[in-house]
Amino acid sequence: MYQSDPTSIDPSWKTFFQGYEFARNQNVSEEIQDTSHLDKEFKVLGLIDNYRRRGHLFTLTNPVHTRRKYTPTLDIENFGLSHDDMNTIFQAGKELGIGPASLEEIIAFLKETYCKTIGSEFMYMRIYEKINWLQQKIESSKNSTIFKPDEKKKIFSLLNQAVGFEQFIHRKFVGQKRFSLKVQKH
Repeated sequence: MYQSDPTSIDPSWKTFFQGYEFARNQNVSEEIQDTSHLDKEFKVLGLIDNYRRRGHLFTLTNPVHTRRKYTPTLDIENFGLSHDDMNTIFQAGKELGIGPASLEEIIAFLKETYCKTIGSEFMYMRIYEKINWLQQKIESSKNSTIFKPDEKKKIFSLLNQAVGFEQFIHRKFVGQKRFSLKVQKH
């Protein structure tokens, strides 16, 4: 009705549609020019998602052996990006909590968080709240925790107790199937 006769509707709706038309006309030219960048934003989001899902496969967890080769890799070419995009600023950095960032900064953050000496495999879970909580914890600290000396000693002591108990169980129940221990906080 507004498009055929703007005076035929309530004045409050007329103001609404005028604002809507104004905004739509302003953004059309920007949208047409930005489609290639928007496409790359989605590709960067795909890269981020793949680091979260598969980054643990590319960790540096064994200093003696080189890691088994997994394909596809997390190389940017596998996501439709190139080295020409490394200095381009992407809004996808907000997804990681680092704000708008260059592709180079985003990749550095992802490698530091998901591909260092500790791997995190959690995206297989089905409860979104748990995934979101873990993701926030992992990414806010870049998946590293700095322990105080007394905390390190306590962790070492608990691990020592667990290993001792498992060795005792192995001697007492030879050949029986055993499961690992679950350590709970007190």
